[in-house]
Amino acid sequence: MSRELKPCGTMAAYERHLRAGETPCDSCRAARRSYMHKRSPLKDTPEPKPCGTYAAYRRHKVYGEDPCDACREAFRIYRRKWEPLKGAPEPLPCGTKAGYQRHTRAGEQACQPCKDANAKAARDFRARRAAERAA
Repeated sequence: MSRELKPCGTMAAYERHLRAGETPCDSCRAARRSYMHKRSPLKDTPEPKPCGTYAAYRRHKVYGEDPCDACREAFRIYRRKWEPLKGAPEPLPCGTKAGYQRHTRAGEQACQPCKDANAKAARDFRARRAAERAA
């Protein structure tokens, strides 16, 4: 007398996949996520977002899974939307202490306006420090 095997999409089928050395199918992985979510100490948190969203893509990565095609597409859309907004920052303007520091970080000779601004910043700092000590 053999037991009836549970169908895919259940926790028992997920474990059966693992025992057989197989990669669990999508429905079994979803069943495990749901099962683990219900057992979580954070039971009041909302159900995980469905596949095909950026949140589901991140969940795949956190669980060490390869993201499904729908989640990969959602990630591509997310990147296209947000990556251009990051962009490179504007270079620091010359004639300021920050501009002087940019020159020195780049290993180049600072221009005269930047040297003057850095010298003024140093003078102001020394004057403030002397006033604080005197007070």
